[in-house]
Amino acid sequence: MTRLTHTAVFPKVLQRQSVLLVCKVFDDKTGAEFEAVKDSLEFQACTVKSVKMITSWFQMMNVKDRYSYKKSQRWTFDCDNFKKLECMFNVVSTYRWNGTGS
Repeated sequence: MTRLTHTAVFPKVLQRQSVLLVCKVFDDKTGAEFEAVKDSLEFQACTVKSVKMITSWFQMMNVKDRYSYKKSQRWTFDCDNFKKLECMFNVVSTYRWNGTGS
């Protein structure tokens, strides 16, 4: 089961800054759950991929995440984290919001 709660999905203005709530949304379990129910809830495939990508990014950057089970890899010039980060930036740069000009 995911750790999603009503507050995590619909945070109040001040709660949007809570790392604990972000950890509940962008979590490996949440990505797996979205993958499992994407057909019945009519999720777009890009929604599931985006949640998984942001989860991966958040885990790379948030080394003090108490829910993280992965050991933080030391960042060096040619490490895998930079390659993953570059791929993520390339994907995010292609995002386009509906109803906007860019």
